[in-house]
Amino acid sequence: FHKTGNGYYERSFSASLSTGKGTFTDIMLDDLYVGFGELNLHRLTQLHYKPGPEKVGMLFLFSGGMLMQHESLSYEIGMDAQTHNLFYLNDYVGKKQWMCRYEEPLQAMEICFDPDYFVNLFPESELFMQRFIKGVLNKKSSYLTRNTPAITSQMMHIIHDIIHCDRPVALKKLLISSRVMELLMLQLDQV
Repeated sequence: FHKTGNGYYERSFSASLSTGKGTFTDIMLDDLYVGFGELNLHRLTQLHYKPGPEKVGMLFLFSGGMLMQHESLSYEIGMDAQTHNLFYLNDYVGKKQWMCRYEEPLQAMEICFDPDYFVNLFPESELFMQRFIKGVLNKKSSYLTRNTPAITSQMMHIIHDIIHCDRPVALKKLLISSRVMELLMLQLDQV
């Protein structure tokens, strides 16, 4: 995470790869990153990741599919269309395999928190969160649940508000921050 001066940075871009093309938007607030986009793949694509900054992330997969392997986990995490999960990754090294089915694009949204910021949201965590928070505090990569719950219509409404927000920057920061917290609450409600 890097500070953005006024606490807000946004960019949209397109990319063409040998395996497909896509459009993406990145939004950075002081303690929060939101990224969303669409990737049209010609074939099953596997991406290899090198170590990156530690993060707590919410991942929402709208269409397509994903299989993630992480060196510090003894299992793979699979996600299908219309599912979500919460994860903590520290020095992420591994592979993500992105899949598109029936000629539909892969569409996803990732929301990332600085781990210290995230832990401070849960000073007295509930029993279901204790394992996850312990993993963050011990810098051990983990997932909230091995099952990937379904994205609800209420979640989709919030996601729509975030993606299509056209307010001035000061109000946009407020809307995105509050809607992300609402989304996190709904995500945790399903565990």
